Amino acid sequence: MQIMSVRVLIVEDSVVTRDILRHHLECLCCSVVAEAENTLQALDLFHTVKPDLVTLDAGVTQTGGIGAMALFRIMRNESPELPILVVSGLAYPDGCKSFLKEGALDYLMKPFNAQSFEKVRNRLTALFPTLPFGLHAAMPDAVGAGR
Repeated sequence: MQIMSVRVLIVEDSVVTRDILRHHLECLCCSVVAEAENTLQALDLFHTVKPDLVTLDAGVTQTGGIGAMALFRIMRNESPELPILVVSGLAYPDGCKSFLKEGALDYLMKPFNAQSFEKVRNRLTALFPTLPFGLHAAMPDAVGAGR
């Protein structure tokens, strides 16, 4: 079985949260190929890098009249099988349900805790069985981030 690296686009306007997401995704043997801080930048990078996975902040900065949900719908329309993990602060719990109804892989609530990334690892294991992490993979302690 060939080991693969999952190519990830992080869409998040907070530098601190992007750093935390990148750190934990890299610990899960993912390769963060691009990071966007607003919706237009994300759409451009989505077309350019063609990621295997997107993390999308539900409250990302809206640009060009495109909000997070519109960006989500564009990506799902152009790449229906693309898993999109929605990241949200406690201010947007109902928004997460809307993303899930539209086909999001799952959602990750900020502030993060130790269980947050275990849930992500389990989802990624199911989606990408060739990733080299398993039960023996060491997970670092989660670092909190909020909005």
